Amino acid sequence: MRSREYGIILKLRRMKARAKLENLNCNADKQIIIRNLSRIMNVRVLEVNIETSTINFLYSTSVVFEEAQRELWRIGFPIKACSISGFEQNHPNKEIRVEMA
Repeated sequence: MRSREYGIILKLRRMKARAKLENLNCNADKQIIIRNLSRIMNVRVLEVNIETSTINFLYSTSVVFEEAQRELWRIGFPIKACSISGFEQNHPNKEIRVEMA
């Protein structure tokens, strides 16, 4: 993003999460997840796969990830496991795998 007035270039850091969800069984579940996560600022749903019960989404900060995680739990699709990848320019991509209790 570029601000012409001040000549400032802002770069948003994006993280990617791939999460295994509980209770994801049908297209109606998929639509509920997409609708609710799309309401959270700085979350972009990339894919919801019913066959594998997974969701891929982008988010900007750990606080935003926690908000998405809470929302998934609230609507009945808690995260069982999750892998998180960070994408920073000039840094190797790192991935963290988390098993949820």
